[in-house]
Amino acid sequence: MKITFLGQGFEKKSINAVGNYLMSYLSSADYHSFTGMSAFASESGVYGLTGYLNSAKKYFKNLTLIVGVDLEGTSKEALEEILDLEINSFIFYQKEQPVFHPKIYLFEDIKEYKLIIGSSNLTRGGLFTNVESSMLIEFDSNDKEGLAFLSELKKYYKSILSPVR
Repeated sequence: MKITFLGQGFEKKSINAVGNYLMSYLSSADYHSFTGMSAFASESGVYGLTGYLNSAKKYFKNLTLIVGVDLEGTSKEALEEILDLEINSFIFYQKEQPVFHPKIYLFEDIKEYKLIIGSSNLTRGGLFTNVESSMLIEFDSNDKEGLAFLSELKKYYKSILSPVR
């Protein structure tokens, strides 16, 4: 397992911005599945990835976005942009506490996995310009520790990752 710190926002151009990694991985034919969970989404954040998500449809069998609308942090325009993508998309809302607040971006293939967990919402600022901190966790299908970690994450978010349709 390899863990890399992704920090952004203090430099004029942050090469380790989460958005750069998302664009790179979505442009790759190396993955068959992408799942993104974000507390908030903005139109500019979604629009900035639209071309990459549309291109990924050629290679990816699964493209899923789950965004929260708690605290009114996600705009109507962002939700419309997500719908226009014609990918698996879900809105998470709870009337009462706790607030939905994860920021997780998972790329999967049979042989390798890349998982970004941190503070970057699906907004232009969150992906590129805000001061944010995330971890990129990379492992392959032979990494028992990595697979166990992914299993824990999927088990914890099972109700979100396998919604009733």
